[in-house]
Amino acid sequence: ELSSTFIEKEARMGYGAQMNIKFSKHISLQLKAGYRNLNSDIKPSINYNSSLNFDNLFKRNIMLSIAATELQTSFLKGRVYQARLNKRSKNSKRNYGCSYNHVYYHYSNSPTPLTQHIVNLNYTQEFKKKASLTANFEINKESTYFFYRLYLQFNKRF
Repeated sequence: ELSSTFIEKEARMGYGAQMNIKFSKHISLQLKAGYRNLNSDIKPSINYNSSLNFDNLFKRNIMLSIAATELQTSFLKGRVYQARLNKRSKNSKRNYGCSYNHVYYHYSNSPTPLTQHIVNLNYTQEFKKKASLTANFEINKESTYFFYRLYLQFNKRF
């Protein structure tokens, strides 16, 4: 996802603070803040991120995560809201997931903001603890256009 890659890039090479709060065995809150001011930056980058996580919902190895990110750089201001649902099989060999992202970026050199609605479906199958196959299908809606992406990834550990 382009939006998460961009946020990770802007959070690097700066200062950050993070706080994790565990309310119970299966409920946690994560808060992050970042600040970056490089010589090449016109003005400093600031980002805030929070996520509320629910693990093992209904005692079925289901995880729900709700997150919000705010990002301010020299050329954009933006927000990303995300809801993610994952289900891991009992033997941990299969993982199913789906997520929804609402992305809103306002670029300083553009009169119109960029709004995206992104739905992602993924499936991972592990083979003998050393290899896995992941399939991701993404639908991205920007104004009146739809973009579809399919990613396949094979990992082999040695």
